[in-house]
Amino acid sequence: MLIMIDLDGTLFPTYHEIDILHKALFGKELDWEALKDKDDSYWRTKSGKWTMQMFQNDQFYAELKAYKGAREVLRIFMRNPKNEILYCTARNPALEEATAYSLGLNKMPYGDLIFVDRKDAHLRKLEIAVLECPDVIIDDESRVLFALREQCLATICYTQDYNLKYPFGYRANDWNDIHTILKGMQPN
Repeated sequence: MLIMIDLDGTLFPTYHEIDILHKALFGKELDWEALKDKDDSYWRTKSGKWTMQMFQNDQFYAELKAYKGAREVLRIFMRNPKNEILYCTARNPALEEATAYSLGLNKMPYGDLIFVDRKDAHLRKLEIAVLECPDVIIDDESRVLFALREQCLATICYTQDYNLKYPFGYRANDWNDIHTILKGMQPN
């Protein structure tokens, strides 16, 4: 079984960590709506410039800690020699070394690592899914999951505030839920 796993918001609490730092520095939450529009005036503010720098900060990405239970669930999954992992992310490819370091720091099992362009990430991930034919896709972005839902046996939506209305596939609130779902899909 091949699982394709997103990183930010699924394996790592990236957005939450950036928001914590933002609140500490600027006394308020990030302008999440501005993230959808690269031309928003937010990006010309001190807060917006800082946010943009964080999305390029290799030290920040290298030191990210994975969600609780992720390492254990993936290690259990990889005990079956027929299982494989494909990490697929819309991070900037310049963060490849930091990302690989973070996966190692968190003792994640080996898996291929593919970077896709943030712009139209759902289409790029669809191309990867067509080529790689994953059995299960785990992601937090509704648009990605919607595009990929027919390319695999199952999708798992890692619950975040921004995807609560997504109605398809499985839903996981944490990595224990992912373990239960994956365990149910494994042949005995």
